[in-house]
Amino acid sequence: MELYPVVAGIRAAILNGMNHSTESDAPWRHRRASAAGAFTRLWPEATASSKLAPFIIGLLALSLPALGGEPVTDSKETVAPPPAASSIVSGDLGVSAMNQFNSRGLILEGKGVAWQPYADLFVKLGEPKEFIDEVSLQLGIWNDVNPAGPIASPDARDKSWTEFYWQAGFLVKFEERFSFSTVIRQFSTPSDAYKWGRSLINVLSYDDSGLVSQNFSFQPQVTVLYELPAPGHHGLRGHSWYFAPGVSPTYKFKKDGQTLFALSLPTAVGLGSGFYDGDTFGYFSVGPQVSVPLHFIPKKLGKWEYTAGYKYYRLGATTEAFAADHRFSQNLFYTSLELKF
Repeated sequence: MELYPVVAGIRAAILNGMNHSTESDAPWRHRRASAAGAFTRLWPEATASSKLAPFIIGLLALSLPALGGEPVTDSKETVAPPPAASSIVSGDLGVSAMNQFNSRGLILEGKGVAWQPYADLFVKLGEPKEFIDEVSLQLGIWNDVNPAGPIASPDARDKSWTEFYWQAGFLVKFEERFSFSTVIRQFSTPSDAYKWGRSLINVLSYDDSGLVSQNFSFQPQVTVLYELPAPGHHGLRGHSWYFAPGVSPTYKFKKDGQTLFALSLPTAVGLGSGFYDGDTFGYFSVGPQVSVPLHFIPKKLGKWEYTAGYKYYRLGATTEAFAADHRFSQNLFYTSLELKF
């Protein structure tokens, strides 16, 4: 037997198999059989006379999956890409502007515009365990800058920078809807308006989104603050406690699953044990707020949101006496721009 017809037959069979390799509805094993049959029909004398023919035909059939593509079981089946790994680092930064610096019912600045830039950073620690969903290291800074410098010391170099604070602690999310934050916060005043102080602040919040209604939630939370030993303090007396239960009823207006804007009514009561210098009641606050996600900004630049609102404050006896205008009724207007990443 001459080798040329055998080689030529192998070449023709391979080309024939490759021409049919795009037929996704034909299983690969049928391709082997058809190719082997074509080889036999084309060169019957070779297959009949050569002892190598069965070997060559088998080799040809086995080689077709590699030459004609991978085995296909369902042309409609698609393989989903692996999920992108989420970053362990997240945070926010922004700036707020308001007509007064109101710290837990204590009106520190009642003139000019108070600008309050801030930033927070969260770093996830470890993996979820049992009822603990997430544990993060929490770091943050905050400032109050008022160009009018209403309470700055006459000898201060920068009369507009009223306050700066840093904080560090942990954020724990558990049982899917609860969040607990505990931080140590230390503040100082570059304008020498008052002495520096330090406190331990704990916040427990509950996310009830979707429980009452798909678009409505109450968002309750409670804040507990304790004044740590320091020359200054957040309240009217050191070594004291501050309690602030609150709720923020919120309704989200959505279209095609995307939030267009949200209306809320933040409401809180400020109470103290020594914090308000002998008076338990410090303030009651309530007022409307609107938040608008800025969807026109590309997602790769983070999530941007604009917020504007108003709060009415009803002050207690000692907080009213502390206010420069000595009025128990106070009005706070504010606006902010925030980036989350």
